[in-house]
Amino acid sequence: QGQGGGDQGLLAFVGFLVDAILGQPVAVADLADPLVLRALFCGARSYSDIQGGVPDMSSATLSQRLKELEHANIIERPKSASGTSRPPML
Repeated sequence: QGQGGGDQGLLAFVGFLVDAILGQPVAVADLADPLVLRALFCGARSYSDIQGGVPDMSSATLSQRLKELEHANIIERPKSASGTSRPPML
């Protein structure tokens, strides 16, 4: 799981900014999708790359978030020539 206390600080800071912008509290879980997308925008090309970009998110939660983003047509998981899934893309 996570990569240390700095990640919690990042989440707290992002949460603070979102609270200030929206004027209402935002749950840390609601920040998960933007963090996943940020990892992809920053060049993550494998599941482990994405997982490294989302602090303190379990593998099960990340997998669920990726499925939800794919279902919403925000990302797509292209198929390789052999028909197996490849890493998600924006």
